[in-house]
Amino acid sequence: MRAVSYLGVISLLLIACDAKYSDISGSPEYSDRVGQICITLKPFYAYGYTYDLNHKKTDAISLYPQKMASRAFHTFSLEIPEGSDITIVAVRECWNCPFDRISYEVTASNHKEFSMHPIYASEKVMDKDNVQCYSAAPDQRSAPNKSSNLTGAHNAPSS
Repeated sequence: MRAVSYLGVISLLLIACDAKYSDISGSPEYSDRVGQICITLKPFYAYGYTYDLNHKKTDAISLYPQKMASRAFHTFSLEIPEGSDITIVAVRECWNCPFDRISYEVTASNHKEFSMHPIYASEKVMDKDNVQCYSAAPDQRSAPNKSSNLTGAHNAPSS
Protein backbone atom coordinates (compact mmCIF):
# COMPACT_ATOMS: atom_id res chain seq x y z
CA MET A 1 0.00 0.00 0.00
CA ARG A 2 2.86 2.36 0.85
CA ALA A 3 4.43 1.76 -2.59
CA VAL A 4 1.15 2.77 -4.24
CA SER A 5 1.14 6.04 -2.25
CA TYR A 6 4.71 6.85 -3.29
CA LEU A 7 3.91 5.99 -6.89
CA GLY A 8 0.89 8.31 -6.80
CA VAL A 9 2.96 11.21 -5.44
CA ILE A 10 5.69 10.65 -8.03
CA SER A 11 3.09 10.47 -10.82
CA LEU A 12 1.55 13.76 -9.70
CA LEU A 13 4.94 15.44 -9.64
CA LEU A 14 5.79 14.20 -13.11
CA ILE A 15 2.45 15.32 -14.52
CA ALA A 16 2.85 18.77 -12.93
CA CYS A 17 6.31 19.18 -14.47
CA ASP A 18 4.93 19.02 -18.00
CA ALA A 19 1.79 21.15 -17.85
CA LYS A 20 -0.61 20.79 -20.77
CA TYR A 21 -2.89 23.73 -21.63
CA SER A 22 -6.06 24.24 -23.64
CA ASP A 23 -7.18 27.67 -24.86
CA ILE A 24 -10.55 28.44 -23.26
CA SER A 25 -10.72 32.09 -24.35
CA GLY A 26 -13.90 31.44 -26.33
CA SER A 27 -15.77 29.61 -23.57
CA PRO A 28 -18.84 31.43 -22.20
CA GLU A 29 -17.30 31.58 -18.73
CA TYR A 30 -14.19 33.46 -19.86
CA SER A 31 -14.82 35.10 -23.24
CA ASP A 32 -15.77 38.44 -21.69
CA ARG A 33 -12.42 38.59 -19.87
CA VAL A 34 -10.46 38.70 -23.14
CA GLY A 35 -9.66 42.32 -23.99
CA GLN A 36 -10.17 43.62 -20.46
CA ILE A 37 -7.64 46.17 -19.29
CA CYS A 38 -6.59 45.62 -15.69
CA ILE A 39 -4.83 48.08 -13.40
CA THR A 40 -2.52 46.66 -10.75
CA LEU A 41 -3.64 47.67 -7.25
CA LYS A 42 -0.26 46.85 -5.75
CA PRO A 43 3.21 46.20 -7.10
CA PHE A 44 3.53 42.99 -9.10
CA TYR A 45 6.70 41.04 -9.72
CA ALA A 46 7.57 39.68 -13.13
CA TYR A 47 9.80 36.62 -13.31
CA GLY A 48 11.25 35.47 -16.60
CA TYR A 49 11.72 31.74 -16.81
CA THR A 50 13.29 29.20 -19.10
CA TYR A 51 12.17 25.76 -20.19
CA ASP A 52 15.80 24.70 -20.71
CA LEU A 53 18.20 25.20 -17.80
CA ASN A 54 21.15 24.63 -20.14
CA HIS A 55 20.46 27.78 -22.17
CA LYS A 56 18.94 30.22 -19.64
CA LYS A 57 17.09 32.18 -22.31
CA THR A 58 13.72 33.62 -21.32
CA ASP A 59 10.84 31.59 -22.75
CA ALA A 60 7.96 33.19 -20.87
CA ILE A 61 7.15 35.51 -17.96
CA SER A 62 4.97 34.93 -14.90
CA LEU A 63 3.42 37.66 -12.77
CA TYR A 64 3.06 37.40 -8.99
CA PRO A 65 1.68 39.84 -6.40
CA GLN A 66 4.61 39.15 -4.04
CA LYS A 67 8.36 38.69 -4.28
CA MET A 68 9.63 35.16 -4.62
CA ALA A 69 12.95 33.56 -3.93
CA SER A 70 15.07 33.19 -7.04
CA ARG A 71 14.91 29.77 -8.67
CA ALA A 72 17.26 28.07 -11.11
CA PHE A 73 14.73 28.44 -13.95
CA HIS A 74 14.33 32.22 -13.41
CA THR A 75 16.12 34.38 -15.96
CA PHE A 76 15.23 37.78 -14.47
CA SER A 77 12.95 39.50 -11.98
CA LEU A 78 11.46 42.98 -12.18
CA GLU A 79 9.01 44.93 -10.05
CA ILE A 80 5.97 46.27 -11.89
CA PRO A 81 4.65 49.33 -10.04
CA GLU A 82 1.12 49.76 -8.71
CA GLY A 83 -1.09 51.37 -11.33
CA SER A 84 0.41 49.51 -14.29
CA ASP A 85 -1.88 48.42 -17.14
CA ILE A 86 -2.11 44.79 -18.13
CA THR A 87 -4.49 43.55 -20.83
CA ILE A 88 -5.95 40.05 -20.93
CA VAL A 89 -5.36 38.54 -24.39
CA ALA A 90 -6.23 34.87 -23.75
CA VAL A 91 -7.38 32.41 -21.09
CA ARG A 92 -6.01 28.91 -20.77
CA GLU A 93 -6.73 25.88 -18.63
CA CYS A 94 -4.15 23.36 -17.53
CA TRP A 95 -5.82 19.99 -17.84
CA ASN A 96 -3.15 18.01 -15.96
CA CYS A 97 -2.31 20.46 -13.14
CA PRO A 98 -3.49 19.72 -9.61
CA PHE A 99 -3.57 23.46 -8.69
CA ASP A 100 -3.87 26.83 -10.42
CA ARG A 101 -5.60 25.36 -13.45
CA ILE A 102 -6.75 28.68 -14.97
CA SER A 103 -4.25 31.29 -16.13
CA TYR A 104 -4.43 34.41 -18.23
CA GLU A 105 -2.08 35.46 -20.98
CA VAL A 106 -1.61 39.20 -20.68
CA THR A 107 0.34 42.07 -22.18
CA ALA A 108 1.94 44.83 -20.12
CA SER A 109 1.70 48.10 -22.04
CA ASN A 110 3.97 49.91 -19.58
CA HIS A 111 6.75 47.35 -20.16
CA LYS A 112 7.62 47.05 -23.83
CA GLU A 113 10.65 44.92 -22.92
CA PHE A 114 8.20 42.09 -22.15
CA SER A 115 6.71 42.09 -25.66
CA MET A 116 9.12 39.40 -26.89
CA HIS A 117 7.70 36.76 -24.51
CA PRO A 118 4.28 35.53 -23.45
CA ILE A 119 3.24 36.76 -20.00
CA TYR A 120 1.04 34.61 -17.75
CA ALA A 121 -0.83 35.36 -14.54
CA SER A 122 -2.81 32.84 -12.52
CA GLU A 123 -6.45 33.34 -11.68
CA LYS A 124 -5.39 34.14 -8.09
CA VAL A 125 -3.08 36.90 -9.34
CA MET A 126 -5.91 38.40 -11.41
CA ASP A 127 -8.40 38.57 -8.54
CA LYS A 128 -10.11 41.73 -7.26
CA ASP A 129 -7.57 42.19 -4.44
CA ASN A 130 -4.75 42.58 -6.97
CA VAL A 131 -6.27 44.18 -10.09
CA GLN A 132 -9.22 46.30 -11.15
CA CYS A 133 -10.39 45.33 -14.64
CA TYR A 134 -12.32 47.38 -17.19
CA SER A 135 -13.86 46.66 -20.53
CA ALA A 136 -13.45 50.29 -21.66
CA ALA A 137 -10.48 51.78 -23.48
CA PRO A 138 -7.76 53.22 -21.18
CA ASP A 139 -8.88 56.83 -21.70
CA GLN A 140 -12.45 55.89 -20.70
CA ARG A 141 -11.75 53.91 -17.54
CA SER A 142 -12.75 56.42 -14.88
CA ALA A 143 -15.11 53.79 -13.46
CA PRO A 144 -15.39 50.02 -13.80
CA ASN A 145 -17.83 48.63 -16.29
CA LYS A 146 -20.86 48.17 -14.01
CA SER A 147 -22.56 45.84 -16.48
CA SER A 148 -19.89 43.22 -15.87
CA ASN A 149 -19.41 41.20 -12.71
CA LEU A 150 -15.80 40.66 -13.75
CA THR A 151 -13.85 43.22 -11.77
CA GLY A 152 -10.82 41.07 -11.11
CA ALA A 153 -11.90 37.66 -9.88
CA HIS A 154 -14.00 35.47 -12.11
CA ASN A 155 -16.74 33.48 -10.47
CA ALA A 156 -15.89 30.30 -12.34
CA PRO A 157 -16.06 27.03 -10.46
CA SER A 158 -12.69 25.92 -9.19
CA SER A 159 -11.49 22.41 -9.71
